[in-house]
Amino acid sequence: MIWVDCSKEFINKDLKSWCHEQGIEINQTAPYSPSQNGVAEWMNCTLVKLAQTMCTATELPEFLPEDAMAHAAYVRNQSYTTAVKSTTPYQ
Repeated sequence: MIWVDCSKEFINKDLKSWCHEQGIEINQTAPYSPSQNGVAEWMNCTLVKLAQTMCTATELPEFLPEDAMAHAAYVRNQSYTTAVKSTTPYQ
């Protein structure tokens, strides 16, 4: 089973078809309730704060938030996690 929000990039006929073939059930969160997707919201908050901190520390111009977010995600994916010892999310 997977949980997705109600946005169109997640729910489409290709995904529904693939999940049906694999025997995976799709459940949708209630509309306008980001609290039901706590892990993703927590990670978004972490990445935004990391990007803001990098921009502040390096005095980057305000028009570069996309690059700062991309770099924050890269740094986060290269960092070790306690969920699986001695591996990174990238691995």
